[in-house]
Amino acid sequence: GFRDIPLDATANSHAVVIRFADNGSGIEESNLPHIFEPFFTTRPHGLRSGLGLAIATGTVAQNGGHLHISSNTGIGTVAEIWLPVHQATHTPTETNRQSRPIRPCRILLVDDDPMVRQTIAEMLTASEHEVVEVCGPFQAIDLVRNPENKFDVVVSDIKMPDMNGLQMMERIREIRPHLHPVYVSAHGDEPELTRQLRTHKVGFVPKPVEPEALSQAIALLLEETRHPSA
Repeated sequence: GFRDIPLDATANSHAVVIRFADNGSGIEESNLPHIFEPFFTTRPHGLRSGLGLAIATGTVAQNGGHLHISSNTGIGTVAEIWLPVHQATHTPTETNRQSRPIRPCRILLVDDDPMVRQTIAEMLTASEHEVVEVCGPFQAIDLVRNPENKFDVVVSDIKMPDMNGLQMMERIREIRPHLHPVYVSAHGDEPELTRQLRTHKVGFVPKPVEPEALSQAIALLLEETRHPSA
């Protein structure tokens, strides 16, 4: 069930600290060094492992902060988000000036982890994209086979059961040669990914996914292809 978790925040001239605390069972000391690793889990084998802490620490880091967690077994856990204090400014940054305009488009999102899929879908819809979600490659291929389903971009995980995202895109290219992917994955060292990056129009964003990086990867891919919805 749900329960309230105490939350407080403090600030000074240098940082804002948001602190969460609970009185649960705590985290084993041997697990603490690994809790931010993508796919690390203490759940029984066969159950899904989420990316919650990996995504959280990546998002905090992208904003110049850090996430610290301390825990004692049998006592509870404390999580602190430290964010730097910035002075408001209306002067556009160099990054903003170089950012590509985001054109809303229709995206086929493929990821077998429902939590990650929901998180990425929320990022995309926040940028006014229309998102069609599926939980695996076979469902994606079935949608692409239907000529009534038009998509501008595929956003896909790489590591998935039965068929990975790279193999899925080889199948999709046979049906719609002008439909291209942005891969989102913690596994950027896949040899097949390296080959596709060299031989195809492909985008890549590492997990944990940062919203601006994903938006710009999609915008760049659309700019490079300039094809109508496939």
